[in-house]
Amino acid sequence: MMHFQNTKPNTIHLQNKLQVEAHKITRQLSSALNKQCPDLMRVAQGVGQGYLMARKALLPTISSDGYMKEIEGKVRKIERLLENKEDDKN
Repeated sequence: MMHFQNTKPNTIHLQNKLQVEAHKITRQLSSALNKQCPDLMRVAQGVGQGYLMARKALLPTISSDGYMKEIEGKVRKIERLLENKEDDKN
């Protein structure tokens, strides 16, 4: 695990746990995008949005990281794909 500079020891443990969860969520988002199943994409989108809300609530105490940006991008991509699927139905 990567340790962050200039952080208190009690936040390092939380940061490491967040990174593990972020990795799991990133895999879930990628899987949903690959399978292109609307139900899986909606579930993954909700999980990703929940993670992002929690992470943003911890700013600036625990700074943003690459996982946060990656999850934001994948959630946005899912949103666009779901919107396109809805437009195709109409």
